Amino acid sequence: MGKLPADKFDVEAVERLSELSDDELRPLIPELLTWIQDMNWPVAGPAAELLSERKELVEPFIPPLLRAEQKDELWKYQIISTLVKSWGNSASDSIKNEVMRIAASPTETEKAEEVNEAAVLAVDTYTK
Repeated sequence: MGKLPADKFDVEAVERLSELSDDELRPLIPELLTWIQDMNWPVAGPAAELLSERKELVEPFIPPLLRAEQKDELWKYQIISTLVKSWGNSASDSIKNEVMRIAASPTETEKAEEVNEAAVLAVDTYTK
């Protein structure tokens, strides 16, 4: 089984994770998603790339992270701008519904952190 990054500089761990099978990687997805909370971390870019490439594995974990009651707005912003936007129209309906909710009816904190602006850009990819 793969080992998750030990710290924000552990890019090698993400490289090792990319070699795992879907079955081996699936249980690690929730924690791996936490590594894209701050895209300034060296590990964030490679983690986002791996997560984006394994869309089918990652998608089920995304909708709960985008719901209004989830209050980590910066994480929502990163999820939308790094993963969801890259998936475009191929994103699942449940993800699209959450992103469209944020674009059309964001919470006050989603507006304050400009999550709605990232959502609008992602929604634009649904028609391309």
